[in-house]
Amino acid sequence: MVKMGCKRCCTVFATIFYGCRCKHHDKRPTALCERSWFIFLFLSVLLTFSNMYLWLVTANEERMFDLGFWSKFNLDFKFYFAFKIASFVLFGYPFILLMFACLHMNLKEHLHLHAFHKILLVVVDIITIAIVVLSILNTRFLWHFIPLSLMFFGPFLHLFAVMTMTIITWFIAGAFGTLERKGEPKMKKDIHFQTATLLPPETNVSPTNSDQNRHILRRRQQVDPDSPNELSENFLQIAPAGTESINNREKRNPVRDLCVWYFLLLVALYLVPLFIKSPCILEGKDLTSKPRLIGHKGAEHIAPENTMASFERAVDDCEVYGIESDIRISSDGEHFCMHDDTLERTTNVQEIFPERTSTLVEWFTFTDLKSLNTGSWFLERDPFGTVAELTDEQRTLYQEQTVPKLTELLDLASEHQINVLFDLRPPPEGHPYQVNFVEYTKEKLIEYGLEETEMDFMKAPNGPHYVVFIKKFDDRKLENVYNDVTFQSIREKNNEGISTNVWTINKRWVYSLFWCGQTFSVTTSFCRDLRDMEEPSWQLTHTHYLIMWVMYDVVSFMWAVIFLVCQLRRKRKRNITAEDEERQQETAF
Repeated sequence: MVKMGCKRCCTVFATIFYGCRCKHHDKRPTALCERSWFIFLFLSVLLTFSNMYLWLVTANEERMFDLGFWSKFNLDFKFYFAFKIASFVLFGYPFILLMFACLHMNLKEHLHLHAFHKILLVVVDIITIAIVVLSILNTRFLWHFIPLSLMFFGPFLHLFAVMTMTIITWFIAGAFGTLERKGEPKMKKDIHFQTATLLPPETNVSPTNSDQNRHILRRRQQVDPDSPNELSENFLQIAPAGTESINNREKRNPVRDLCVWYFLLLVALYLVPLFIKSPCILEGKDLTSKPRLIGHKGAEHIAPENTMASFERAVDDCEVYGIESDIRISSDGEHFCMHDDTLERTTNVQEIFPERTSTLVEWFTFTDLKSLNTGSWFLERDPFGTVAELTDEQRTLYQEQTVPKLTELLDLASEHQINVLFDLRPPPEGHPYQVNFVEYTKEKLIEYGLEETEMDFMKAPNGPHYVVFIKKFDDRKLENVYNDVTFQSIREKNNEGISTNVWTINKRWVYSLFWCGQTFSVTTSFCRDLRDMEEPSWQLTHTHYLIMWVMYDVVSFMWAVIFLVCQLRRKRKRNITAEDEERQQETAF
């Protein structure tokens, strides 16, 4: 009684949410149109899940994504976070609908998706496709994180998929075990009912044995010669037609085909590790030392970017191998640290020079730049959510920050014996140093006291600027590349004696992946978070991974067989009980 009450409650709840109906319908077959909408719902779940997965694994470029919106639309907002939340919502809605659809099928209720849900599903898919297309056209730097994430999470996604498929085996085996119960006995009952309506109740007919039926009709005609011939012909045709229907149903059974395809898919899933290639599957002796950290704009996640406070915190808190910055040339020939083309985002230029807010930063004299505040914006906007942990002294220090010179950065690096890596931005057209900015910079560095052998100028592959490596305390050859570089390329450069620095690496899993990929150093905005890592997040030898893979597959296969056997035995018992009940009903009839 309690079980029936719970089932009724689940049915009512499912029909209210899925079909917006207070009463559930009779257990009739689902219409073809509703089956099509179920397939559409399943595809919507796959689409929205793919979109959500994209925004989960590309969090490494969150700040770069937001700055892209700033450069194009002059909007300083956490757009990446908004897109991520939207992806969760877009996935959650069809996923919940799919769960209720599965509950309907489990309760043997026919599917009837309400028109409101159908319209909303179409809207969800249109929004998701628009977001994906937008990310393809404008943020192509995100997409290479999908293969990177599969390299890192692939072995664990495979284990999760095997576990999920093993659990689903219980339900697939249940559907397979129900074939006998839903096949021949029901058809026999229908044939017997049709036959019984044509003969008197006292006639003992067989629903499948046509010879026995002919014998019964002959005896009836001997007793009653006036019985119509149509009755004989109809009766003799019932059993063969019913038997043929049963045979056709057994030959074309979609449930059995589904079970076969399911188990083939399960076996194929067991072999997926043959195609998983991850740099973290390697022998322990091949694991190189921890990649050095280069502070991106200093320690920009805990201090205002490209300020002396940020550079000092990178040295003191993160123990960095080097500091990365962006260097521009003022109108009076001074090299200074600034990332953006204009001063609106990181200074109070609107207060000091309201008429020059959109002026390119190179057109300012260094005296004008030195009068601007470059730290208060960090306290007001809290771009990384770290302002709350600052002390009063640090807040006061940040409010006093100004635009630093390149020589100030070089002095700090010399004091702590670390290296400097910076992007040398070309001045705009018409600028006094626009033509010979590279030679002018070399002259200034030599004038500062550096030797030509202590500096490397490299043309950037992603823009008109140059990448300059000041290697006063490390004479190695360094190549600066984006994080879409292949691990094979890194190994080849190592063999050539060229060290690779990868930018920008902000998440632990990405750092672990490039650690296993034998990267020498990484440029990071989160140097404090990566500083405490003593080893990659995971690393397995080929032997250990093979043992784990085989054992997991064997255990999964054993549970799949156990589920199949248990469900078949369970369904057979129910089938026997159902046949006994049918015999009793036939006897009573």
